[in-house]
Amino acid sequence: MLNTIQIGDRLLVSRVVSAINRGDIVVYRYPKNPDTQYLKRVVGLPGETIEFRGAHVFINGVELEERRVRVEDSPDLGALHELASQGSGPYSVYYTQSLDGDSDSHATVVGAEYGIRAPYRIPDGAYFVLGDNRDNSEDSRMYGPIKREAVTGRLLANLSSFSR
Repeated sequence: MLNTIQIGDRLLVSRVVSAINRGDIVVYRYPKNPDTQYLKRVVGLPGETIEFRGAHVFINGVELEERRVRVEDSPDLGALHELASQGSGPYSVYYTQSLDGDSDSHATVVGAEYGIRAPYRIPDGAYFVLGDNRDNSEDSRMYGPIKREAVTGRLLANLSSFSR
């Protein structure tokens, strides 16, 4: 989730999650190890169709509004250095590869059991989550949508960002 969240940040998370909306950052049980908590951004809601074209995400055929930022990879896992950006939206996502919309350089293949590069319909009661550090994120593209019952919280605030 770099640069949105930095290693060591203090986060305020609500364990009461009545509604989940697109753009929310949620905490959920990692599908490959339910004892581990993961934190990602919700981009797809139940019943919607999601598709990837390079660095662009489409929901029901309409491009998702995101500010796409090209960054230098950070070997020390510190803040990613921003090089260029395109698009606009309520949050930023970060790529170490080209921002070319036609590029196949991004990890856009959804796991084989969930369909490959074709539009994918998100099942009822599930959410499609992506990390904001898109080229370095293990998310729904790898293990499919997150079931509602796996969500354990929603990010309310990054307390460390107030001091930066």
